[in-house]
Amino acid sequence: MDINGKVLEKVREYISADESYDDDAQITIDPESLEVGLVDGEEADGLADSIDCYPAMDFVEMTADGKWVPDTEAIASVAAEYAG
Repeated sequence: MDINGKVLEKVREYISADESYDDDAQITIDPESLEVGLVDGEEADGLADSIDCYPAMDFVEMTADGKWVPDTEAIASVAAEYAG
């Protein structure tokens, strides 16, 4: 799976279980391995400096009917930074 798909998967996980995460949930990306994670904000504070963290809400948008969905443009934009 490419980096775009990995981030999309974690964003979908966040949307489906948003009550499981604090308000500062983070999508994490390891630039070396391109491993993508989803952690609470406090947990992100303890990660190595080499891990890039992005607020999960940066990758979510609300539809007109009030449903949270992945923001595919935002996901593609960050994924492009890791495309080799």
